[in-house]
Amino acid sequence: MSLLLSYSLLIANDLAVTVTKIQGEKGDILIGVYNRDDGSFADTSKYYKKATVIIEGKTVSTTFKGLPNGVYAVAVIHDENQNKKIDKNFLGIPTEGYGFSNNHKFMLRGATFKESQFELDKDKEIVVKMGY
Repeated sequence: MSLLLSYSLLIANDLAVTVTKIQGEKGDILIGVYNRDDGSFADTSKYYKKATVIIEGKTVSTTFKGLPNGVYAVAVIHDENQNKKIDKNFLGIPTEGYGFSNNHKFMLRGATFKESQFELDKDKEIVVKMGY
């Protein structure tokens, strides 16, 4: 049993996420780490791991510790009203800031898991730029 535990610790990685270009200090930054391409990417109730970070300036950081090797994607929301989801207008366009790993360009839709995915097989740091 201890050999199995030791092996699992060897494949555990830390993922440091820095979020930049935050506009305003109202609310929180929600960071979701996703590990499946099953259509739930960026759904704030279906993350693998999450963090809520208090805004103190235009940049915030957090680290997810002990993630197993694998493929991941990150979605970030500037939750200005702290309701734990991204708000949208009547056309479905986000009214709060958001961002994705790999910094997918903001167009008429959010990024997909595939557009945002990256391999985690050692400690890694990513930077997500917010878009508004």
